[in-house]
Amino acid sequence: MRFETTSFFAHLLILLLFATGVAHAQDVAAPAGQPAPATAAIVQPPPVPKEHQSPRATMKTFLEAMRDAQGEFKDRNLKKAVDCLNLSGVAEDIRLDFGTDRAVMIKEVMDRIRYINVYAISSATDAEPYRFLERDEGEIVIDKADNGEWLFTQRTVETIPDLYRIYEDREKVFGVTDSIQNLSPSLWLRSKFPSYLKQPGFLLEYWQWISLVCLIAIGYLLQRIIAWVLNMRVMASLKKRPGWQNLSPKDTQLGRPLGIFFQVLFWWVCLRFLGLPATAYDLILDAAKVMATLAGVSFGLKAVNVGTDLALMRAMRTDNKFDDLLVPLVKRILKTLVFVTAILVLANFFGEDLTGLLAGLGLGGLAFALAAKDILGNLFGSLTVLMDRPFHIGDWIVVEGVEGTVEEVGFRSTRVRTFYNSLVTIPNSILTTTPVDNYGAREYRRTKTYLSVTYDTPPDKIEAFCEGIRELVRLHPDTRKDYFHVYLNQFSASSLDILLYVFFKVPDWGAELKARNDFFLGVLRLAEELGVEFAFPTQTLHLHQEEDQGPETGMPPANTREAHRLGREAAKKAIDRLPGVEKEGNGSDR
Repeated sequence: MRFETTSFFAHLLILLLFATGVAHAQDVAAPAGQPAPATAAIVQPPPVPKEHQSPRATMKTFLEAMRDAQGEFKDRNLKKAVDCLNLSGVAEDIRLDFGTDRAVMIKEVMDRIRYINVYAISSATDAEPYRFLERDEGEIVIDKADNGEWLFTQRTVETIPDLYRIYEDREKVFGVTDSIQNLSPSLWLRSKFPSYLKQPGFLLEYWQWISLVCLIAIGYLLQRIIAWVLNMRVMASLKKRPGWQNLSPKDTQLGRPLGIFFQVLFWWVCLRFLGLPATAYDLILDAAKVMATLAGVSFGLKAVNVGTDLALMRAMRTDNKFDDLLVPLVKRILKTLVFVTAILVLANFFGEDLTGLLAGLGLGGLAFALAAKDILGNLFGSLTVLMDRPFHIGDWIVVEGVEGTVEEVGFRSTRVRTFYNSLVTIPNSILTTTPVDNYGAREYRRTKTYLSVTYDTPPDKIEAFCEGIRELVRLHPDTRKDYFHVYLNQFSASSLDILLYVFFKVPDWGAELKARNDFFLGVLRLAEELGVEFAFPTQTLHLHQEEDQGPETGMPPANTREAHRLGREAAKKAIDRLPGVEKEGNGSDR
């Protein structure tokens, strides 16, 4: 799977639009004038924590958390400080990193304006908003949010970077000596750049653009190195296995998707050092999630292809044909699991509630089974093929009037290549109820035909011809020796017909054609050697004039008794000439 730029951003745009549409659909309220459903449960808002019950409580909690964050429990106290900010417009997965930067900026700005006496701030739950600073560039204000908590306002969070840029060069007020810039990775990195790179440019500050370019370049270089090292190791491992040369070169490049995955992981870790705006941070992070998932899908598909191809090569070297059928089906199952896992991961990344989905599937399992009867039937049909093994890959079968060679067995259907080279798809559900005639499972392949010779062929010559054909059966390497028939079988309108009933022991139809060709050529050469002529449909018209003739030898007898006597004598002479027939009595007439 190649991660082309156009394809990547197209998929990203679709996913982002989908996520935005879902979020918008969830946030749209009921139209005006329409009452809420009667069955809707009234949800009570959660109680307001005491740390945010008043402007004084919020400010005191914020200052204590920022002070204690420099001690042992850094992460826990930073979380308490971030909870004092109104971040309702910020995505949940970036809220802690983004809020940490904004909390440190708020504390740094307040430390440069005046010392805060928390007891001078109102402790009433219905007090007026506490306005620490208000300017055209921004504000630092604590106000009651929609959930009843007193928090630093959304405008404070949005405009604090501009205020920080204004006040960062001022000295801190008396009594404040500690620096907390090291609590924010982005502010720590920003402090390493000269002042002229801290000025705002297009959308971002100059140092942020420089850091972003370096981050992309380092990530790309890291991806190339990891991909090269892993590809070398994978190829060295594959060369130890027989048949590795037949693997697809694209599938053996397992290092590329892993390299991309580590590249995205590197970006994911380092993005918190750039101090990006919430929208840009969230967008880039979502793109990184999608890219990491696609890399995982690519790696999974390549690994499945390599593993199953090696297993199939090994299966082809065994006499058992069951594994030839099982490996392709396992390959499809594993690929399906890769895609399903990717969908679940993306749904989890974009905040979809999988618990409700799984619960819905559990409650609607019966309805789903009824609606998906054909799907389940095909699935059970594929299991029937695996368990009962009515045929294998390469077998010649006849099912529901379809005759051909089995090419592939999948979840839903079996593909059969007909003898006129078309591809017929048979639903697997049919295989559970329909007889399958498997010609490929035959131990012997029967040939039945008639050899028609002319009526003027002498009986001795016919007898020699039949025995010669029997000897051909005994000598041919591909014929069944314990069961065959070659006899004069019937008198046709224009020929004497010899039955040829013989079996060939060959693996496939092509070998059968070759064996029949060689055997029939032997029959033709035998007929030529013995002077036997094959008949073709003819009619002979005899014209003669009747004359009064006396009784002669061979003429019709004068009465029925004489006719019977002549017939018995002729038959006795014919029987005496048959091989293996012993004379009865002393040879006198019976």
